[in-house]
Amino acid sequence: MSKIKLDDVSSRYGAPMGRRDEGSAYEYNMPIKFRLQRLKWVDYDYDEGGAYWGCGGRGQYIYVAEGECDIVAEGECDIGDGWKHRLYVRAIGRREAKKDVLERYPNARFYR
Repeated sequence: MSKIKLDDVSSRYGAPMGRRDEGSAYEYNMPIKFRLQRLKWVDYDYDEGGAYWGCGGRGQYIYVAEGECDIVAEGECDIGDGWKHRLYVRAIGRREAKKDVLERYPNARFYR
């Protein structure tokens, strides 16, 4: 499975604080299937795309979950071709990250 690519948000004026989630409350109950990936820290505070998360340190990670609708049927997941949901959670491990995603998307499923 390919790595989730982050947009480069670094600039000479500084880094943004974290990243915005993509998705709306309307889709939260849809059956979204997510890829979940732990972001790598750069200097313990930044992700690879330059966003500042603050005090990563040991045992804390940012996970990105990116997914599309798992079932396409009439009246379900009518959100357009290629539209993705993306959210970021701070967690100690993969299990905790999945739990945090499921709190927002109760019908979510995950690859592997």
